[in-house]
Amino acid sequence: MQRSMITGLAGLLLGAGAMGQTFNVEFGAPGSAPPATYGAAGLPGVWNTYETMPLGQRFLLVDIHGQSNIAMIYNIGGTGTIAADDPATSGADEALLDDAMTSLNNPLDTCIFFENLINGDYEILMYAVTPNQPGAQNRVSVDFSPTGPTWIGGPWTGQHVLGVTYQRFTVTTTNGRLGMHSGLPSGNVLSSLNGLQIRRIIDCPGDATSDYRVDFGDLNEVLSQYGQTGAGLSGDLNDDDTVDFADLNEVLGSYGGLCS
Repeated sequence: MQRSMITGLAGLLLGAGAMGQTFNVEFGAPGSAPPATYGAAGLPGVWNTYETMPLGQRFLLVDIHGQSNIAMIYNIGGTGTIAADDPATSGADEALLDDAMTSLNNPLDTCIFFENLINGDYEILMYAVTPNQPGAQNRVSVDFSPTGPTWIGGPWTGQHVLGVTYQRFTVTTTNGRLGMHSGLPSGNVLSSLNGLQIRRIIDCPGDATSDYRVDFGDLNEVLSQYGQTGAGLSGDLNDDDTVDFADLNEVLGSYGGLCS
């Protein structure tokens, strides 16, 4: 009875989601994107795929939930693509890392820009492994991030490694734009960029499963732990070491929301 009542109340709140501002991007041939269940070193979700991006041309994005968005992406400096079969990679990792956008850095590096974003704090994950060239290094950076330019690259070890397959940056935008780069301007070397993950850093009330949406998964998480006490319970959304009606109410109050 209680479960039916809760489900009914939650259903009334469906559709209250906000515009998503978290995006997964992969550079490669059409159909080469990882599945939406794949998160690499970030959040799983739908991957935008681009093989060629004519310089300066804007492309609309979909967020990790597959929803259309006013946010756009464009490229300056990336002039080609590369693909090679790395026998060490497989599955979704192969889909991300075995192809990339490239630049000869003569004179520009690959510069990827996002615009029409909501102002605020963002996490950016940049993947820059030259396909099947474990000895290659790629210089990655994000405009105005406190983390400076970093060289990454190396052999695939079976999992994503910070400083090897990807680098993490945080940055605050006040003009709705983010800029990120792979390569060394006027370096006259090949640089690669496999993909990007952009996540808006915000609280997500009611999100017990940490997937930046509030849905039946969160409701079930709280119900399955209802009445339990102790530290570290995923259903304890208000951090009082008890899963009770207050936590349930937090899920219901945000039900249907997308916090990314």
